[in-house]
Amino acid sequence: MAEREKAEEVRKVAMENLGTTKRRKEDEKENSVDCKQPKRRRSAGSETVAYLQEKSEKERQGRAEEIELRKAQLELEQKKHNDFLLVLQQQQQQQMQAFAMLFQQQQHSELFLKLFEKLEKVIFLSF
Repeated sequence: MAEREKAEEVRKVAMENLGTTKRRKEDEKENSVDCKQPKRRRSAGSETVAYLQEKSEKERQGRAEEIELRKAQLELEQKKHNDFLLVLQQQQQQQMQAFAMLFQQQQHSELFLKLFEKLEKVIFLSF
């Protein structure tokens, strides 16, 4: 007898039209406690706008941070360059001072040599 009832139920379902089938499935979902799923809801336009504004703000902040980082890198590079130039100038100045001292020593040596030559002549003439 159970088979006969089942067969009649299957025939009844097969003969249903589309609207009846939808109503029956909706009723089955409502009656089923375990399978109850929340209905999907469309997000409001304001949520989309808020998301896009938030995304835009994050991107702007990211770009600003990148600019600040690049600015700091450039400042560091400029400082290194300036320090290098300063060291180069100091070395050049030291070299110039050393050259000036050597030149002065050479002049003194030449003067002493001339002085000794004159003294030698004077001494030689006096004998």
